[in-house]
Amino acid sequence: MAYHSAVIKRADEDGIPVCSAPYRLMMDIDYYNKLGGLKKELNDTFMNLQMVNLVAARQNTAANIVMRLLSFGITEDQILNACRVIEMNGRNSSPYSNNFHFG
Repeated sequence: MAYHSAVIKRADEDGIPVCSAPYRLMMDIDYYNKLGGLKKELNDTFMNLQMVNLVAARQNTAANIVMRLLSFGITEDQILNACRVIEMNGRNSSPYSNNFHFG
C-alpha cells in the first residue's frame, strides 16, 4: 500500500504517467542510497583530513622547537640525547607510580 501511494505521489509531483512512476521512484531510492554513501565517505575523508592536520601541526611545532633550540646553541646530539632520556623515563614510569626521575 505504501509503495502504491509513493508511486501515485511521484506521478503527480513529476507530472509523469503512472506506468513510469515506479521506475522514477526506484531511481530516487537508488539516488538516496548513493547520496547516503557519499555523505559517509565525505565524513570519513573529513575525519582523515583532521588527523593529518593534527599530525602536521605537531610536526610543525616540533620543528619550530628544534630550530629554537639550535638557535640557542644546543647541538643536534644534545637534543637527541635529551629525547632519549625523556623516552626512557616515559617507558620506565607510569602516571600512577612514584618512580619518575629525570636525569
